[in-house]
Amino acid sequence: MTAAEQKRFYTRHGYLIVPGLLTPRELTRLRSALADVLGRARRVTRSTRTFRMVKGLDGRYHVKRVWDPIAQHPAFFKLVFHPRILDVVERLIGPDIQLQQSRLTLKPRTPHAWFDWHQDYPAFPHTNFELLVVTVDLDDSTPDNGCLTVIPGSHRLGPLPHRFTFEGAPRTILVLDPDRAPCCAAVLPYDGPGGLQPQGPNDKTRPAAPL
Repeated sequence: MTAAEQKRFYTRHGYLIVPGLLTPRELTRLRSALADVLGRARRVTRSTRTFRMVKGLDGRYHVKRVWDPIAQHPAFFKLVFHPRILDVVERLIGPDIQLQQSRLTLKPRTPHAWFDWHQDYPAFPHTNFELLVVTVDLDDSTPDNGCLTVIPGSHRLGPLPHRFTFEGAPRTILVLDPDRAPCCAAVLPYDGPGGLQPQGPNDKTRPAAPL
C-alpha cells in the first residue's frame, strides 16, 4: 500500500496491518531480549510489578504479561524509536507522537490467557480517539494460538459501555461477526482505541508474544 492507501484503509476499517516492517535480524534481536526478560521469571509463581503470572495446563507457572517492557530491556526501549514504525504512526495520526504505555502479552496454554470483546479506549487516560495501539508480533499469530480478532469499521460505533474484570481489563457484551487477523512474525498491526477486538486462548503449543 502507498502512504495514502494506508491512511484511507485505517480511516475506513479502524486497523492496519503492515507486513515486513521489521527485518529477520531485528526480530531475532527482540526474541533474544524476550528470552532474557523471561529468564528472570523462571522461579516466579506470584504476580509482581513486572510479571503477571498464570498457571498453565502443564501445572507450571507462566508469564502472561510483562509490564512496561521498554524498562526491562534496551532492545524494547529502542523499538519505540524505530523510524519505520514511527513513519506509519505519523501517517495515521500525525507528527505529534507520545508514548502512553508499553506491555508485552504472552499466550501460554492456559484458560486464563485470553481477552473478551472490548475496546481499548476505556482503559486509556484520554478523552479522544486520536491515538492508536502498535503491536509487534514476535511469533506467527494465528487463530490456533490466539491471534487478535477485529471487527472492521467498529471504531465508528464510538465508545461503548464496558465492565471491568478483576485484572482491570475492559470487556463489552456486544458481539458482532469478526474478521480474524492472523499475522506473521514481524508484521505490525496498528489499531485504533475504538475498534472492537478480542484475543482467544492459545490452543496449540506454538508460542504467541505480541508486544
